[in-house]
Amino acid sequence: MRHKLVLKIICSSIAVCMSALMGRSYGSDVPSRNTSLIEQSVPADVKTIIAPDITEFYTTLSGTHFSYRCYAPYIAKSKQAAVEVCEIAPVELKLSGWPETEVIHLISGSMLITELGGQQKNYKAGDIFILPQGFKGLWQQHSPLTKVTVRHPLYWKD
Repeated sequence: MRHKLVLKIICSSIAVCMSALMGRSYGSDVPSRNTSLIEQSVPADVKTIIAPDITEFYTTLSGTHFSYRCYAPYIAKSKQAAVEVCEIAPVELKLSGWPETEVIHLISGSMLITELGGQQKNYKAGDIFILPQGFKGLWQQHSPLTKVTVRHPLYWKD
């Protein structure tokens, strides 16, 4: 029964993200109908971003710092959803109400998510999972990782 519920949540999250990506509710604001290959690495000319150690959405832990390189091969014209490829340096974050839903496909690396109730989930390269909007818990990543993610609604638009 739990597997059916998880599958239902995944399907509805993907449907919401795909609806935003395809611009279904945005009238004439429909993206190109051409397909695009998404590279599974970040181009060398993309700069590293050093994020603040504390924001309203997360706090870094254990002396780590949040740094990453991301590029967005696709952003919906509505600016409501995007596909991104990101490389993230090792970091431990206490998430305190994540502002977006992310469908994440880990390309390389691994991580541990600990939910508020203490339930831990390990994810590794090849796994696909959802980080839901409003999530509170721990993101622990002890080695670099690369992820492809669909983000919706876009909180960070730059």
